[in-house]
Amino acid sequence: MIDTTTQCCDGTGWYAKSVPFGHPDFGKLFRCECGRAGDPVARQSALREQLKAYADCTFDTWNEQRRLAAHTWGGVTYAEAQQRKALSIATRIAKDYASNPTGGLFIFGSFGAGKTHLAAAIGNECADNNLRVQYYNIPTLFTKMRSASGSFSVDEMLAPLLTCDVLILDDIGSEDVTSFIHGRLFSIIDERLHKATVVTSNVELDKLEDQIGGRIHSRLQLARQVWLPVSDYRKNRQ
Repeated sequence: MIDTTTQCCDGTGWYAKSVPFGHPDFGKLFRCECGRAGDPVARQSALREQLKAYADCTFDTWNEQRRLAAHTWGGVTYAEAQQRKALSIATRIAKDYASNPTGGLFIFGSFGAGKTHLAAAIGNECADNNLRVQYYNIPTLFTKMRSASGSFSVDEMLAPLLTCDVLILDDIGSEDVTSFIHGRLFSIIDERLHKATVVTSNVELDKLEDQIGGRIHSRLQLARQVWLPVSDYRKNRQ
């Protein structure tokens, strides 16, 4: 017999049982009765677990003055001064959004530009302000959806994403969207049309339509867009 009595949501309000593949409860989320869903410390701990390597990404650790190099995006080369301006605008918009998270925010730009750092900084600040924040890397989310044991399990999995105060979806457009995944992704974007939702991508929105579909694309167009045509900070640190 599998003991699940010690499992806890760590403040999210939902938990998954530690059961093997094939078990009726595999892949399902269950409402937690631990009472910690309203505990800001527990919620921050749960968010850090979701953010993993980006858990310490805040506006304090965001280096707007970092080293830059000439960078080409979409066939256009951007000098350091242009990149500095883009960084400054992106920083201001992200901080304003974190102080009053409403509607959508679409952050796009080059690999290593800092999109996930900005998104995580928004999430961490919102969590500090006692808001319920959920972060998901989209390829990881799709993998979890595919491993779920039936559509009901997937719908249960989506519940925290639909009900949280702030949702961060990282790296949209990095893999093909099947019809199964497309339906779920549309449900998330459509349900959160007027809720605080941050989406990041390496691809500008107008070039995503063929991949994510017209319905999702049209809804994301309502989001405020933040562009980061900035050189890869990982390479520039070397």
